Amino acid sequence: MKYLVIFIGGGFGAMMRDIVSRFVYSLFFPTFPYGTMAVNLLGSLLFGFLWQLTERMIVSREIKALVFTGFLGAFTTFSTFSFETVNLIREGEIKFAVLNIVASVFLGLVCIFLGIFLAKQIVRG
Repeated sequence: MKYLVIFIGGGFGAMMRDIVSRFVYSLFFPTFPYGTMAVNLLGSLLFGFLWQLTERMIVSREIKALVFTGFLGAFTTFSTFSFETVNLIREGEIKFAVLNIVASVFLGLVCIFLGIFLAKQIVRG
């Protein structure tokens, strides 16, 4: 049952990511990833808001899986990254928070470049 609700939430999250991103891109010139930034920031806002609400309410594990892992996971993973970083800061783990930010962004970029490089090698090869 858990995987079914994650699947359903993920489907809706992915569709909403596309809808929101396309809408934002239609408002701005595509010189900067405004659509992606919008879904990442909105996802972070929703994650923090909904997490705080669920801390004060009794919410089933299935609903949490649907919303956080499914919907927001497909809408953006940036929200989880931001939430985990905020938790590190709250816990006084500033060094780990900074490391998380720097390593995630830097390594994410490295992985993108690595993926591009590998795909180019396969296509050429």
